[in-house]
Amino acid sequence: MRFAIVSDIHANMPAWKAVLTDIASNRVDRILCLGDAVGYGPQPLEVLSSLHQHVDAFCMGNHDAAVCGKLDAARFNPLAATLVEWTRGKLPRRALDFLGGFPLMLTAGGFRCAHAEFSDPSAFNYIFEPADALASWAATAEPLLFTGHSHAPCIHIIGESRTPHRVEAQDFTLEPGKRYIVNTGSAGHPRDGDLRACYVLHDTETASVHFRRIPFDSDLYRAAARAAGLPLDAAVFDRDPLAGLAQLRENDFFTTSLNPAACAHDVTPAQEISRYKRATLFWRKAALLSTLAALVAVTAAALLARFMPREPPAPGEPPQGLVTTPALPLPPYQPLPGAANLLPPIVLASETSMAGWRCTFASPQQRLTANASNFTLSAPAGEPLYFRVESPPIQIPGGLKNARFVGTLQPGEHFSSSDFRFIIEELGEPDAQGAHPVLRRNDVNPVARPGPKATLEKKFTTPKFRVATRYLRVSLEGETAGAFTLTAFALSP
Repeated sequence: MRFAIVSDIHANMPAWKAVLTDIASNRVDRILCLGDAVGYGPQPLEVLSSLHQHVDAFCMGNHDAAVCGKLDAARFNPLAATLVEWTRGKLPRRALDFLGGFPLMLTAGGFRCAHAEFSDPSAFNYIFEPADALASWAATAEPLLFTGHSHAPCIHIIGESRTPHRVEAQDFTLEPGKRYIVNTGSAGHPRDGDLRACYVLHDTETASVHFRRIPFDSDLYRAAARAAGLPLDAAVFDRDPLAGLAQLRENDFFTTSLNPAACAHDVTPAQEISRYKRATLFWRKAALLSTLAALVAVTAAALLARFMPREPPAPGEPPQGLVTTPALPLPPYQPLPGAANLLPPIVLASETSMAGWRCTFASPQQRLTANASNFTLSAPAGEPLYFRVESPPIQIPGGLKNARFVGTLQPGEHFSSSDFRFIIEELGEPDAQGAHPVLRRNDVNPVARPGPKATLEKKFTTPKFRVATRYLRVSLEGETAGAFTLTAFALSP
């Protein structure tokens, strides 16, 4: 039996059509979807309709559960929660019932599937670090588990040594005495720096797993999102994958010629149509009826809009409730030659911003204190609030092939965290508007959840930079309550 296993399509119809086309060419017997069919994307109904036609079985994802009312969206970040409400307003009751009927897990003899972690699938916990996988193996007996949720394809393995480890996504054959957790990646909302859709094929006869990467029309996705009035996730889709492609020739070869010889010839210049006057009376009446019908439709739509959920802000506007300082783009930062830390100094400019950095908060009650080497962020105790601290684009020294990142997070009073990310982005040369294309995004420690007393230390060496990489941008984002201090926050050659 040959299975295609997809996850996290997130209402991205161009990506799903590309994946489905690839599945059709690979002699697949069954298609399984591991959840998050909707959320974020602009075409939830179209995607669900196609999935209903072609997918054999489903798992419920956290976005699916929130849209159909089986999970409180308050635990989501503000943008995701807003898009959950928007998605719910776009789906009829039958579609919501369809989502609500998904199970949390699928079993198929030698393997098991879930959207997230397996020991408590209704909690939708992530599996990122090797230690995160232990609970799932303890809760299951199958040698092979498939999951999604993180949008980052990878493999977790445990053998006779009982020491878990994580390896990058790669094709493999199951070995006796070993157990595997395969993250299929995201078919519609990739977050690992590769803009192609990702899914896996599992052949039970050969006991093999194959990762598939499929290009899709991201321009078509962006156009659909803008037409729907949805904000684009700048870290995922609001970038041009062709920005780094060199232009070899001027675009002046395939232009329309104004030479008369190139114009049409032997044609009638004009025709008298007075003899059609009587015939046009019918079409005038038809046009009048069409106009009246359009007025009725517009009036009905206006009345309906009063009772529909409000859509998110237009593209380019920050999500409602988030405050970003400074509001304008940060200028590129060029480090001093020979500086040990490529990042700009941490200098407090106001209660909500640091000079040389961009800071985004969900509440004006969040506060910053800072000195030359560390900063402290405090927020009210209780419900975690979203934050993001982002460096300006940093011009990398000539000849630098990669960089080393270090950071230590020290929990403070009333600290709790539901989401935490260190991020390094590789940027290309800026365009005419000064925007830098994102060539690759590295989540240094995605969704690490430090405890209220445990210090989180992270050291990371980036992969070899891409050829077009000219700048780096370092960010820290997540949802926290209470206070924490970040020290030794550095990026060095």
